[in-house]
Amino acid sequence: MSALFPQRNHHEPVSPTGLCCFRVSPVQHAHLQHGLTHMEIIAHAGKIVWVTPREALLQARAQVLHDLDARRLADAAGVSILEALAERRWWVDQWADGVAYVGGLVAQDVQDALFDEATRWPLCTGCEVQAEHALRVSPELGADPHWVCEEAGIVVAPVGGL
Repeated sequence: MSALFPQRNHHEPVSPTGLCCFRVSPVQHAHLQHGLTHMEIIAHAGKIVWVTPREALLQARAQVLHDLDARRLADAAGVSILEALAERRWWVDQWADGVAYVGGLVAQDVQDALFDEATRWPLCTGCEVQAEHALRVSPELGADPHWVCEEAGIVVAPVGGL
C-alpha cells in the first residue's frame, strides 16, 4: 500500500482527523476546486480528495441537483425528493468507507422516487434508440458513478455531469 492509501482494518479510523478519501472525476475535481473550498485536495495529480461524510453527502446532493436541473426537473417536487434523503446521512455515518458510493446511491434514490411518481429520469438523449428510456447509474454500488444507456451500451456522463 502507498502512503496515500495506508492499509487499515475496519476498526481503525478512516484517517487521524476522521476524514474519508475517494477519487473524483476531472469534472468533479474542477467543481471541488472552485465551489467547495473547505475540502482539502491532498493529491492534485491523482485527484484524491479527503472529505467528511457530511461533505460527501452534500457533494452528492449537489451533483444530483445539477442533473435534475439539466433535465428540467429541479422544480419543487424534484428538490423535495432530494431533500428527503436523510437516511443516506445515517448510512454514510455508519459506513465511512462507503463515502465514495454516496453519489451513485443518492442518484438512484432520486431516480427511484421519481419513478414511483410516474416520472422517468433522466431520459436518455445520448443514443439513437427511438423508444423513450431512462439512463441507469453504473456501477450500482461503486465509486465514480456514471449515467449509462443500457439500450445502446454507452456511458453518457458522470453523475453530476448531465
